[in-house]
Amino acid sequence: MKGFIGFCATLTAAIGLVTGPAYAVVLLISSDNSGNNLIYRYNVGERGSVTLDTSFTGYMNAPTNMALSGDGELFVTNAVTDWFTRFSDPAGNARSNGISDQQLDAPVDLFFRNGDMYVLDEGVLKRYVFDLGGTASKLTQYSLGVATPGGTDGAGSHALFLAPWGELLVTHNKDRIDRYAFDGGGAISYLGDISDTALNNGLQMAYYDGELFVANNDSNGILRYLINGYGSWTPNGYIASIQSPFDLAFSPWGELYVTSDHFSTDDLITVFGFSESGEVAWSESFTLPDGASANGLLFLTAVPEPAHVGLGFAVASLAFVAWRRRKPFWGISPRARRIGDRVGSSAKRSRR
Repeated sequence: MKGFIGFCATLTAAIGLVTGPAYAVVLLISSDNSGNNLIYRYNVGERGSVTLDTSFTGYMNAPTNMALSGDGELFVTNAVTDWFTRFSDPAGNARSNGISDQQLDAPVDLFFRNGDMYVLDEGVLKRYVFDLGGTASKLTQYSLGVATPGGTDGAGSHALFLAPWGELLVTHNKDRIDRYAFDGGGAISYLGDISDTALNNGLQMAYYDGELFVANNDSNGILRYLINGYGSWTPNGYIASIQSPFDLAFSPWGELYVTSDHFSTDDLITVFGFSESGEVAWSESFTLPDGASANGLLFLTAVPEPAHVGLGFAVASLAFVAWRRRKPFWGISPRARRIGDRVGSSAKRSRR
């Protein structure tokens, strides 16, 4: 960790020669309310400290989830239309070919992998490639749900998560999360599922320090799972009393942000802080201006203020994203080991 902090400091100093020193941790929140389709941009500090910087719009209709491409462009899915919106950067500068109608029906989630874009569109995973000019074209598509033995329920797929250990996880409106592996060419194959009767309309997922957190939408809470190696999952508690959680995102220092009550007014964004042992230690909440709905979340680090967007953003932000994406997965985190040790100790005492 110390090596990464030093790397960031050196990188930030070097980039300051090009763009100036105005850098911050930024949180983007997509919103739609009474026809106002916006992306809100907040500067974020520790213990849930947020300051509204600006908001921007584009050709959006019910924007939901967001992802940053390898070139630093911001892509946004629009849940009730057949396109995704594309910005040149997270400051909201629109691209001339930003709207792509590529045989989409109702895209709700997306991610980038090895330069290709994968989009969840009505239970089907569609894969897009980009030419040298940046124009997207559909390469192929993969069925979801129907890959499950005996299953025909791909339309129940809700959200995508590219896990640090290389698998693709897909939440479902039933009590399971489907798992897929990628081959060398980027195609997916079904591995199995994580079945849990506690899952009730699972939506977005987030990973931090050896745990997977899942928005359990119909049960008003967040499910937690310890990841004890590839394909090994252990339930590890529940964060309750969150009205219809939708999206989850961790700040760089480990605070969990949650949007709730999707597609309604006066939505809360709740922030949770954790103790050293992983228990919830405190929570704070805030709302968007004028009670706007809060949908998707995206954290960006080392992002300049809008006036400074340029080469510095392309280098610094993508360096951080690449570091996070390529961070090795060691199977069991230090905190997971500590929890496992406590469980093992209890088991030994019970046998005496």
